[in-house]
Amino acid sequence: MNNFTQRTLLVILFLIASLGVVLANGSTSISEENKNSTNTSIPDAPTVQYVGIDRCGYQSIGDPRSVVVLRSSGCNTGTITWYDSNGRDLGLNTPTTELKFLEITANTTVYATCTIVGNGVSAHSNHLDVKYLSAPTVPHIIQDNKVVCDGQTISLKSSITNPNYIYRWERGVSHVTSGAQLDPSTKGIGTPELTVNQSGFYYLSIVSPECPQAPAYASGQVYAEFYSLPKPKITVEAPTFCEDIGTTLKVDSIQFIKNYQWYVNGVKQDNLGTVSHIEKFNKTASIQVVSVESRIGCLSPISDAVSLKAVTVPTKPVITASALEFCEDKTVSLKADSSAVTAKYEWYINGVKQDSLGSLSSVKSFNKTATIQVLGVEKVLECRSALSEPVKLTALVLPTKPVITSSKANATICAGDTLSLTSTAGFSYNWNTGATTRTIANIKVAGKYALQIIDAKGCVSKSSDTTTIKVNALPAKPVVTASGPIAFCDGGSVTLTSTPNVKYIWSNNETTRSITLSTSKDLTVAVIDANNCTSPSSDLVKVTVYALPAKPTITSSGNLSFCADQSVIITSSDLINGEKTKYIWSSKDSTKSITVKTTGTFSVKVIDPRGCISPSSDLVSTVALPVPDAPTIAADGATIFCSRSNDDYSKINTVNLVATSAFEVTWSTGFVGKTLNLTSINSQGTFVDISREYTAFAKNTSTGCISPKSAPINIIVRNNPDASAASIEKDGTYTLKAVNFPAGNEYEWKYGSEVLAFKEGIIKANRFGDYTARIKTLFAIPTAPGGQLACFSNFSKAFSFKEDPSFAGLSIYPNPSNGLLTIETLADYDNPEILIYDLLGRQIYAGTLPTIKGKVIIDLRNNNEGEYMLRFKAANFDLTKRIIVNR
Repeated sequence: MNNFTQRTLLVILFLIASLGVVLANGSTSISEENKNSTNTSIPDAPTVQYVGIDRCGYQSIGDPRSVVVLRSSGCNTGTITWYDSNGRDLGLNTPTTELKFLEITANTTVYATCTIVGNGVSAHSNHLDVKYLSAPTVPHIIQDNKVVCDGQTISLKSSITNPNYIYRWERGVSHVTSGAQLDPSTKGIGTPELTVNQSGFYYLSIVSPECPQAPAYASGQVYAEFYSLPKPKITVEAPTFCEDIGTTLKVDSIQFIKNYQWYVNGVKQDNLGTVSHIEKFNKTASIQVVSVESRIGCLSPISDAVSLKAVTVPTKPVITASALEFCEDKTVSLKADSSAVTAKYEWYINGVKQDSLGSLSSVKSFNKTATIQVLGVEKVLECRSALSEPVKLTALVLPTKPVITSSKANATICAGDTLSLTSTAGFSYNWNTGATTRTIANIKVAGKYALQIIDAKGCVSKSSDTTTIKVNALPAKPVVTASGPIAFCDGGSVTLTSTPNVKYIWSNNETTRSITLSTSKDLTVAVIDANNCTSPSSDLVKVTVYALPAKPTITSSGNLSFCADQSVIITSSDLINGEKTKYIWSSKDSTKSITVKTTGTFSVKVIDPRGCISPSSDLVSTVALPVPDAPTIAADGATIFCSRSNDDYSKINTVNLVATSAFEVTWSTGFVGKTLNLTSINSQGTFVDISREYTAFAKNTSTGCISPKSAPINIIVRNNPDASAASIEKDGTYTLKAVNFPAGNEYEWKYGSEVLAFKEGIIKANRFGDYTARIKTLFAIPTAPGGQLACFSNFSKAFSFKEDPSFAGLSIYPNPSNGLLTIETLADYDNPEILIYDLLGRQIYAGTLPTIKGKVIIDLRNNNEGEYMLRFKAANFDLTKRIIVNR
């Protein structure tokens, strides 16, 4: 039965039942209706009941919707409206019936109300719990294996395992089912899991007892297959063989074989691989094999056994040499060891068999550099062992005859000198003196020397040639004579002369017998004789040349150009080494300093304790100069002002002080110039207090004379407040608050570019847009106009005021609340009414306000918890909102 037919039948049954009620009641129902038509009271709550299910969930694949049939009664001519437990409107009854066909996707609870025009809406009906019923979702069959070997089973599982469902399994030999064809003994018939052991196609359908009209068929059939293999046969190349050569095994192959499992003496051997042949098998054993097919790994029966015999091969010999390295005039012996089956040996030199070494296990004498190997041969099949590991023999070459090198030419030295003898490189050394180092150092006496060297392997060279060392005597220490005094002033000189010899070496690197000095020096001399031996140095001769005092400098106590009523002191420098100094001035004065009051030219010389006179100092000239008059100063603007412009905070206020003079002007700030620009904001934007008295003086830059100070000008500057950290925040829905502003006297607010009349820190915003604010500070200054100076801060960052559309010009918060409510409106209203009703329409509060321009507090804390309707009514504005009191 389809959904349409089922639904039609339910409607017909409901109409018959309704008609029976009307006929049974007779005219009483009509009279009651006429009676009700004159009654304007609120309708009674209807009665609702569950009729049945029209369609199960998932009855259509992928559609979770279920349709249940509900019935209402008791509304007569009114209109039934259905709701869920959350108050969501579920719509009306089916036209002309008391039935509701309701789509659901989960368990739900519903109720209904009756609406009669003119009478209003009834209270809620009884709540009706409606159960969601669904057909099984489309299952699929889970197959643990698609193909298995004979004797195994395949498990088929439904993806749906609800124990309340009915499970119907079927089997067919083709893609189209043709009846059950299931062995009655098959495990799992009628359950979610079926265990099978026959090839074929398997099908599944599931039925829920709650929705028997909507069976769920599994998405497609599955196929189960069982597979078997024949016993394999082994072919062997040779049943008897040398164990190192082995034999080849091969098994017959058929189609679909993936690999093979080999058995040795009845035990599976994974190390033999899984292919159909073994290229080399080298053990005495009984061999069998099992075939493994390629799809699912089914195993064949094990093959018949094949017997193999391996002949033992001699073990790889080990060579022992009496020495691996030896000097070239020595020999070594060799010996080979192998197993007992070895009958003879074959010797190899550098990989080539050498019959000359014989076939025995030893070689008594061998003396060449070579690589030696050997193998053993048994007597049954002449199976040959592997070649032994190579033994490398090295005949070492003797070291080359050493050569002795002397650190001095011809191995000859002067008395007191030393030399070293060094051998060519070796590992160790054996000198005729008993020394064992490569070099014999610090040899001071005559003698004969020879050695042999020994290399790292212990081989000894032939003896070197003999080296003979000779020692010559030194010449006598020379004597130095001077041509005159060896201490004198700068500008003099002295000649020093050595006793005669072949060559001369002065300590200042001169090489003549006599040298002339005009500077201070400490000198010695040594002489060299014909054997090139150097004498001891002579006694030290100290030549001292006194330097003339440095040219003195003249310093002054002030400028050498000075006003006529002043003077200057000029002073000579002292000797730089702190010695007692004498002075000779060009003015004939002999003191260190002299006072000059007139124009003139002066110089000085200094004399040290040794009587040396310095060069004359540079000339110094003095000049007397006239004094200029004091300048007059004036300001080009106000002398009392704010640091920044009150009209534009970014504009910095300044004032210029202007001086009148024919000469250079210097201000009390240190600034040089006739116009002094004053500002209290530095380059970092920081306020600098410049309030003070300012004066100036004139200076003749040609003469350096300075005038008296000018009359003072008093400057007073006050810093504008800084509102950089300030902001505007909401203090409610329609209230704005100035936050983090510096201290001040009053606020100035702007809406866009429009200046508002507000002076306080909290205002009501009644227009949407950008708001800014700044603060004004008043400073008491007696000399200012009116006795005070007003300075404004910068404006805060603009606050964009927007209303949540859901407020619609009226904000009530918090909501829910404990009963204490705040009301705000976008616009200002005079004489607004506030009315509050419960959900039954009863008025619980009414009040009229003179005006509303900010926040209004309503206290409902003495009322019961629950939902209420608050109506705000004013001229051209009437809005009702739901409020919740929850404590």
